[in-house]
Amino acid sequence: VFLMGFLTLAHLIFFFFAQTQVMVSPETRFFVISLPVTTTWFMLLLAKGYFRPFVRQRIVFIILGLSLLQLIVPFYRQYSLQPRREIGYWMAENLEPNTKVWSDLAVAVVESEKPPQDFYSSEVLIPTKKNDTESLQHFIHHLDSLDIEYVTSYPSPADFSSFLIPELNNYEPFEWQGISFVPVFVYQPYSMEKASIHSYLRYRFEEAASPASIWRIYRL
Repeated sequence: VFLMGFLTLAHLIFFFFAQTQVMVSPETRFFVISLPVTTTWFMLLLAKGYFRPFVRQRIVFIILGLSLLQLIVPFYRQYSLQPRREIGYWMAENLEPNTKVWSDLAVAVVESEKPPQDFYSSEVLIPTKKNDTESLQHFIHHLDSLDIEYVTSYPSPADFSSFLIPELNNYEPFEWQGISFVPVFVYQPYSMEKASIHSYLRYRFEEAASPASIWRIYRL
């Protein structure tokens, strides 16, 4: 009984901190584990007569409150992905069918609901992931031969575009290697304009995110 209680509390406390410090997008399957364990624990307490002397009503409500809190944090934790999701929403509304896009942003690709064959990752365009002359020539040739018209950018290790072309992080039109890049949409992380619990929690989870952008490519 005491071991079951320890496991229940340890699970709730561990995942409460893990959600806010470690996990980018925690899944509900991580928290469903606590439901049968907690139920079994309370049933054992009731069957063995420990319920009355050791477990007061307010303690029960505290533990139930912690369990419900597990459902709130993942909802707001999703906002750390919001900039990349907004790029996907923009593509879903503005790109014509069969438009080719250079993108390393899996979240944006999924949210766009476009066919996967419309997207090309850096792994395809620049297999070596280098900035040498040969790699750049190979990359530019691919942009032309595949008729790629847009590129998504987000400054993170998973997105090679912002490392290959640092000017993408300035969100201003520029020319690079004979190609003109023009930003068509830039999403800035959420800023809290209204004082409310929802606004505060969303702001706290999204403030660490960077702007995400999508660019139109023009050959000079």
